[in-house]
Amino acid sequence: MRQVLAPARKGPKGGLVFAIRNPIQLAIEMDRINIVGVWLAAGLYWFTLGIAWSPSNKIYQQGLILLLWLPALLAVWPLRHRLVILWKHAGCLLVTLGALLVWAAVSASWSESPEALREAKRVGYVVFFLCSLMFFCSQPPLRSVRWLQFSGFGLALAAVVAMVIQYLVGQQPLNMRAVVIGSLGHPIIGGYVVGLAMICWFCLPPRSVKFKFIWVIGLIAMLLLIALTQSRGVWVALASTSVSLALLKGGRHTWIAVTILGLVSVVGSWLFLPYILERGSSYRPEIFMMSLEMISERPWLGLGLGSDYTVKADAIQLSFDHSHNLFTHTGIELGLVGLLLWVAVWTQSFIAAWRLRQSSLGVVLFGMLVFSSVALMFDGASLWGSPRPEWFLTWLPVGFALGLLVQSKRYPEEEKRCSRVDEPAG
Repeated sequence: MRQVLAPARKGPKGGLVFAIRNPIQLAIEMDRINIVGVWLAAGLYWFTLGIAWSPSNKIYQQGLILLLWLPALLAVWPLRHRLVILWKHAGCLLVTLGALLVWAAVSASWSESPEALREAKRVGYVVFFLCSLMFFCSQPPLRSVRWLQFSGFGLALAAVVAMVIQYLVGQQPLNMRAVVIGSLGHPIIGGYVVGLAMICWFCLPPRSVKFKFIWVIGLIAMLLLIALTQSRGVWVALASTSVSLALLKGGRHTWIAVTILGLVSVVGSWLFLPYILERGSSYRPEIFMMSLEMISERPWLGLGLGSDYTVKADAIQLSFDHSHNLFTHTGIELGLVGLLLWVAVWTQSFIAAWRLRQSSLGVVLFGMLVFSSVALMFDGASLWGSPRPEWFLTWLPVGFALGLLVQSKRYPEEEKRCSRVDEPAG
């Protein structure tokens, strides 16, 4: 935008005066930025809500191209100054992330996948997604708060609809594992996405009593659906995040909420204990040991981006199509180089969350990262696939961290004041 302003000169009273070289160009650029901002907002709402409410996964993917990838591409030039801010204040994270993306794309050259170029193209999707998140979340904090609030409400409503369809309309017994609607139609991954939404929803309580009632009902609905999924990994992730947030934030209300969650967890475990014990450890220890052995076979380069592999646990005479752990999966696919780069990106995102811990959005980021870290050690299956529920646990926290780092420099006073939020605007 500086290109349309003439150099400053002193005014009659000693003040600086900026002359507009081309007012039409300035107006066009301002309109473009506003339009792109609204466009990106629509895309991110589609990302978080369309995953449950879209009629089909194909429509969901097409919507992302139109509402997220395209505006991200158009925003790069008019919003380039935000990239400069990010480079100045988070250059290490940016370099590490760039190295990971380049390494993943290059690894397609030795990949065993028959469609290596298509796999490399998906790295571009990740770039567009991260840019979209960074551009949107670097706006005034209240916009990110509203996005997370309404997204949480939409996913809480999806949880209610899913339970009504399955248990009331479908009359399935309660021992049947719950699944969410839309592309979240798997009890494990659906439970993780709802769990992450619950963490964000919990960290952004409204002030109004009217909206706080809706907030509490939404938390209960999401918690009930998570219990009905019978996914132990989600409960471990929720418990770990709750304790971490209590230690981070402190305060009587936080500890009361953690205690209530603990009691609900105990009751839920007792009610579903026979079904939980029936599945045992789901062979996770055996899968983990075999995954380490596979990494040792090709330690540095890995199999390459998009390579299919099978984890064979000879002791139990079973095989699995992924390692059920994102960190070992990354080591198998991208080697130790890719694994170390991913761990570095994840660690620096944690550092960003710690630096921003005094704000509500910083606490949300911290909760996202703790929850996702635990979840990815149990059920992580993909880092580079096309946009899917796993992205809520991987690229969403990273992109959110990038956006908040820029936001904290552009709006330092607003970021400090946004320690508590009002009810959603009607």
